[in-house]
Amino acid sequence: MLAASHRLLQDTLVTAAWDEFAAAAMAGKAQMDQISDVIRHVVEEYTAWKYWPAMRLLGWTAAHLPERDGTALMNGRSLAGLSPRQACNLAFATLLAGHENPEDRDTFTEDLMFDGNPEADAMAAVREMQRAQQAQEEAAGGG
Repeated sequence: MLAASHRLLQDTLVTAAWDEFAAAAMAGKAQMDQISDVIRHVVEEYTAWKYWPAMRLLGWTAAHLPERDGTALMNGRSLAGLSPRQACNLAFATLLAGHENPEDRDTFTEDLMFDGNPEADAMAAVREMQRAQQAQEEAAGGG
């Protein structure tokens, strides 16, 4: 994730600005949350979507790229020329088309717009439960 973030920032900033950005980040001893804020802003600017929905849509597009691009090529186009905004919008339209029922569409959209990483949240909850269980076992065994 850090390597991808570094590459995104490097590709986003013009060469002259990259050196200045990197120097300022190093001199200011920028923390990961500060860099993450910059990355979040770049993703939102390039996609016109909030960060987490954009990441989900781009992730889906990347995971299905051979099939989606192959389908586009059969129709005389390629996905190669799409902007990040267009890629997100295409993924959204494709995924939403699979939901005919208005209630299903609303549920899908609500899930997509979740502001966070449910996998990371779930892993944090599992780790916390494991810590609590270990502490409980140590207290039972030590008492």
